[in-house]
Amino acid sequence: MSLLSARETAYQTIRSRIITMELKPGDPLNDRELAEELGISRTPMREALLMLNLARMVDIKPQSGTHVAPIDLHLMELEQFSRYTLEKEILTRMCGRLTPEQEAGYRQLNVEVYGGAILNTWLDRPLGIAGRVAVRTQDAFAPKIVEFVSEKNLLTIPNLAIHMNREVNKGVELNRQTDMLPVFALLPEEEKKADYFLTFLADELSVEKTDILDFELTVYCKENPEFIGLNDDFISSPRLDNLTSCAALISGLMDARRMEGINLIALFDHEEIGSHTKQGAGSILLHDMLRRILKELGREQTTEQDLYRSMLLSVDVAHGIHPNQAGKMDLTNKPVLGRGFCIKEASSQSYATDCEAIAIIQQICEKEKIAYQKFVNRSDMPGGSTLGSIASALLPVKTVDIGIPLLAMHSARELMGSVDQQALKDLVTAYFTLAS
Repeated sequence: MSLLSARETAYQTIRSRIITMELKPGDPLNDRELAEELGISRTPMREALLMLNLARMVDIKPQSGTHVAPIDLHLMELEQFSRYTLEKEILTRMCGRLTPEQEAGYRQLNVEVYGGAILNTWLDRPLGIAGRVAVRTQDAFAPKIVEFVSEKNLLTIPNLAIHMNREVNKGVELNRQTDMLPVFALLPEEEKKADYFLTFLADELSVEKTDILDFELTVYCKENPEFIGLNDDFISSPRLDNLTSCAALISGLMDARRMEGINLIALFDHEEIGSHTKQGAGSILLHDMLRRILKELGREQTTEQDLYRSMLLSVDVAHGIHPNQAGKMDLTNKPVLGRGFCIKEASSQSYATDCEAIAIIQQICEKEKIAYQKFVNRSDMPGGSTLGSIASALLPVKTVDIGIPLLAMHSARELMGSVDQQALKDLVTAYFTLAS
């Protein structure tokens, strides 16, 4: 029996018909007729059409009616670029990077854990592999870089049965090296060779095994996002940290209507391991790129003034109050999922926010009626940091740390309030539109 709400059922049905061209651009959509066809009331049908309108798949115009939206080629190009860029980079951030060697026994892969994962949440889940592979070419200084994303579930990390570990529910510390090796295959004895993964990879990429020089491949959770709750109150999904912020920034940049000035987003790598890499926020990349952009715009003489008139949003997730562990939260600031994005503050400057920058964001929220909350860590429990304090040290401008509140941060699946993403996207759009 399906647990989808009437609204979600309507949304998925119409969306599928549009994608498969059963409903073509310009076709009229009558909410009464569609509701009768699906056997639901008109209210969830109207809500589904509004969701499709937000997704730019449906046009709703007063006096003109509702129609399937025309295909926007410019938007398709932008979204194709966004998906290509994000999927390639984000998938390389979670769980562990594969290393070239392997252990004997079951056909397993040796992995190195990346960042601060909650290890036990990765057990007993379907896992895939994604990343990039360096392939031999005639030019030693220009190897071919090939993208790879597994189409099927390739791996899992099985738990130890309770019969063999009676103390498991009292808490078991997992060893990153010995306990987190995923199972890849069951091969016959005669195929127990060290390069079975390279053989698989070469077949997938249609290259010679001997031409694979190296790879940066990542194990990632392949489970789909799901709505959860009586009224679809929550979204449970892998990689909410920090795809939510990337999505809000890209959408905000595309939807903003600023008449003067420059809007720019930077999606950095390696935030989970300190950012001090050539492609991390701790490099001079942002500062250098801004100077180059201003130079190309003919503003070389005013570059310093332009830079220091800028303002930076550092967008990364925050912690929501946990229903079973409320004592882990600050005494007075207790963000709740579903009540808007968070403005994050820390006197230690692990979040780069100051009162002047906060005042700007608060006034934008009040003007646009955008829901927000404030988050601070307990004084006796330092939280994580973001790239805001790192980037603003290299580019000293007004900075605000913001993000949606999560539960289960750094789990293989994280939890957010369904409406909070819209609040964050609305703030970014308003910020990019109203900036002077």
